[in-house]
Amino acid sequence: MILATVGGALAAYFVSRHNLDSARSDRVQSAQQQISDALRRRAYYLEDIADMVGVHDDADQAEFSRYAHVRGRNEGAIVSVQWVRRSPSGELVPPNDIGPHPLLVSPADQADADLADAVDQPVAAGPLKLSALQKRNAISQPVELANGDEGFYMTIPVGFQRFSGQISALESQSAIVGLVNAQQLVAEALPTTANPTPLQLRDQVTPLATIGSGLHNAVKAAIATPGRAWTVSVGGGSLTTSETLLPWLILLIGGALTLCVAFMLRALARRRDAALELASERSSELAASLRVVEQANRDLERARSEAERLSREDPVTGIFNRRHFGEVLARELTDPESGEPPAVLLLDLDHFKRVNDEHGHLMGDAVLQTVTDRIASALREDDCLARWGGEEFAVLAPGIDRDGVLALAERAREALAGEPITVGDISLELTLSVGAALATNGRRTPDALVHAADQALYEAKGAGRNQVRIWEADAAASGVSAR
Repeated sequence: MILATVGGALAAYFVSRHNLDSARSDRVQSAQQQISDALRRRAYYLEDIADMVGVHDDADQAEFSRYAHVRGRNEGAIVSVQWVRRSPSGELVPPNDIGPHPLLVSPADQADADLADAVDQPVAAGPLKLSALQKRNAISQPVELANGDEGFYMTIPVGFQRFSGQISALESQSAIVGLVNAQQLVAEALPTTANPTPLQLRDQVTPLATIGSGLHNAVKAAIATPGRAWTVSVGGGSLTTSETLLPWLILLIGGALTLCVAFMLRALARRRDAALELASERSSELAASLRVVEQANRDLERARSEAERLSREDPVTGIFNRRHFGEVLARELTDPESGEPPAVLLLDLDHFKRVNDEHGHLMGDAVLQTVTDRIASALREDDCLARWGGEEFAVLAPGIDRDGVLALAERAREALAGEPITVGDISLELTLSVGAALATNGRRTPDALVHAADQALYEAKGAGRNQVRIWEADAAASGVSAR
């Protein structure tokens, strides 16, 4: 219970921390995306003006200003927009042919007029050069606006068309520069709420915009800007009072429950000891009884195993008996995965009765054992050999065709006829008559298959014994003779 209590407290703590970290990640990613989108929208706006200037560079200032204001009627974060050309001397100057101060958008606060003229601002020189010469968007270092907010210059290259006006190649190196209020850009990008999440946008070490107050446990994320390293920091917040107290509450309740359970277990332990003391007085008797029962179970299991073996084994030859053969044959005939049909062979010793009559049944049993070994040596590994009764044997040959049955029967017949049976000082010449049947469509039951093999055996004996016969569908026996 102590481990469960500690585990529950830790789980509550880590779940609260996970939820807090997830909320922090969501907030900073959302702020990062919204500010990046706002920055891209202002770039699109300035690119739109740059496209207009590139096509209509000979328009007057009033036309440019009207176009810029119509296109940017909701661009409150854009303080001013200026068009800057490269003069024949190589300097970036305002295009004086459309006016001394070509501001396409003039600042609302005249105190920002000097900043609006980007040509005279050192911080705008680098971005203007990148846009005019290398045709790249660029952002300048922060500049302080008249109202105390931080701003920055965003420069966009102007791409002149071939017949856009009477300009030289040098003069075509032109740029649009917009002065952007960073504080208003961020304010417009984020949703307005009564209690906004504290946020600060920075250009390296210089704060550009701040939303809310109390930036605690800040989470930072980079914002991709051309030429500048901007980061946004969002207040990470902290665990609530209930989330902070919950692990301690779990520990307190779990500890109290643990103490209660400990007292109960102690009382139960005393009762258990008394019961164990009483039980120990009977343990020796119980152990002895268990040993007797276990020995009886082992004897019973051995007897059962032996009885099962004897029920399936012929006591004279040691091979399977007729019962086991019948069960194996039934399974083989009903196996859907078997390939070639099985065959049954019945093998009968010719004139075996004379052996029992002349030499006695003990000698007959010894001869049967030797015959069994001879027949088994001619069989395949998967074949099943059983004593069918008296001097008759049965073989189940699975997955075999007619030629295979004939060859198998001939091997068994020749194994016995090839040399005499020797038992002690007595040598006997014995032969086999073999009848076989394949499990064709008309013989797919054990009784039908055995009956067909028995008919073939009858044919073999009628043909003079020491013969092999295979039962055919038309009842015509065919095979080979031993002679």
